Amino acid sequence: MANQDSSILHTKENGVEYFTVAATGESGLSTSGMARSLNITQQSISTLVALVRKSATGNDLPDSLKPLWGNVFHLQAKYKNAKIYNSNVWACFADYYAHDAKRKTKEALTVFRSFARIGAESFIQGKTGWLPDKYQSSQAARTRISRIMETPCPWERMYEPDLCNKIQSWYGFDSSKFWWWYCYSFFTPEEKAELEKHNPLVKVTSRNGTTRTTRKFRIHQNLSQSTRDRLSDFATHLWRLVELCDSRVEFEKKWNKKYGQPTQLEIFDLWDFAS
Repeated sequence: MANQDSSILHTKENGVEYFTVAATGESGLSTSGMARSLNITQQSISTLVALVRKSATGNDLPDSLKPLWGNVFHLQAKYKNAKIYNSNVWACFADYYAHDAKRKTKEALTVFRSFARIGAESFIQGKTGWLPDKYQSSQAARTRISRIMETPCPWERMYEPDLCNKIQSWYGFDSSKFWWWYCYSFFTPEEKAELEKHNPLVKVTSRNGTTRTTRKFRIHQNLSQSTRDRLSDFATHLWRLVELCDSRVEFEKKWNKKYGQPTQLEIFDLWDFAS
């Protein structure tokens, strides 16, 4: 049965005490609980802790214990007189007694396998953004959120293969130069200065010995979030027009009508557009 107060959640199952800090979700278990779960003595736990702490670099430790080197062992939260080891310690000790210890235990292997199964699911849930129902909005809101999350960032859409190939066929140079050409005029002087500082023109020599001048990063990779947000609609209009127009002539006519011609700027004086 689980007990809880304002700071820590506590439950005991089969003689093993589990704890979770209510505010942060950090979890762990008592010394006696860890010993019982792994079928080892509390003295064995103290011995392993001492082994890790005494290591100068962590390189001499078994692989199962290396993640503990230089890290804390206990939760900061207190529950009565219990000494609470964090979940990372439990996982590493289970790994040790399942694989690296001279005296391995089947209980440690069972715990380790449980971690692997739960960990795999949590890993995938983290990638997909899944949350339990109690932490989620209504189904209708989730549907709208999904549409937002599934819509690629406009700055990333600019580099999709189909768009890049179309631009190459229209202009005869790679799409990166095209995006610089059309986007640069919309940056403020401060934003341009930051771009030139962090993403200047550089000379690149190919394997055949030819040298060309280019930019190291894509145009959006050194933009602040505020700049990305400010120009998000602009970036979307740009790649959508490229996507929908059948020719360079049609694209430029539509673009010039809405935004005017892109300025021929000095940043291209050294840029070999034919490369």
